[in-house]
Amino acid sequence: MRWLSPKVSAKNSKQRERGFTMVELLVVMGVSLFGLAGLMSVYTSASRANNGVGHSTEAIDVAERTMEGFRSMSIADIEATVGYGPITTLGWGPVDHHEAQLPTRNGVIFRRRVSAIETAASAGLVRLQVDVSWSDNGDDPDTAPASTVHNISLEMIRTRAESL
Repeated sequence: MRWLSPKVSAKNSKQRERGFTMVELLVVMGVSLFGLAGLMSVYTSASRANNGVGHSTEAIDVAERTMEGFRSMSIADIEATVGYGPITTLGWGPVDHHEAQLPTRNGVIFRRRVSAIETAASAGLVRLQVDVSWSDNGDDPDTAPASTVHNISLEMIRTRAESL
């Protein structure tokens, strides 16, 4: 068996430690870019989902505030509000509610519409409904493409005799 001198072994180890080749670097960069593209798509999807949930939450808040406004009014006061008129079995609505389009903190426009109808079961019962619409891109829901428009509705039944 032959022993290598220190000079020979140092020379061989330097030849083996030349570094990465250009092909290896390109492969690593390609794999990294592929992974980053996947992470970007996950980030984009999560961001879109968060925006959708935020808009839904704001729309629910707008509808609840509107409904609470009606809850604090008597039916006679609601009927006396300009633009509504008497509530009959034919009802009225949908009527754009006061400030029909409300821009919010994100610039999304919410359209509120209210309707009321006297129930057929009893002349003393009135069904009030609030519809809030918005579009994904924040534009006016009346002019936005139908595929981007969302809507929520809240209803409440009140008696004519009910007062707070």
